[in-house]
Amino acid sequence: MRRGVSLGLTLLRLAALGLDVIASGGVASLDDLRRVRGAGLAGAIVGRALYEGRFTLAEALACGAA
Repeated sequence: MRRGVSLGLTLLRLAALGLDVIASGGVASLDDLRRVRGAGLAGAIVGRALYEGRFTLAEALACGAA
C-alpha cells in the first residue's frame, strides 16, 4: 500500500547537498505531487502510480505546471 512521499528525509538531503532532488517512491496521489512541488523538489518518479491508474500522465504534468 502506498502511503505517500516521505518529504522529511528528502528535504534534509536537499538542504545538505544544495542539489536538485527527485522524490522516488511512495507517490500515491496528485496531492503527493503537489506536496513535492510545494517543497521545492525537482520532481518525482510516478511510474507505479501511473501503472495502477491512480492518475493520468496529463494530470501529473498539470500538477507540475500549476
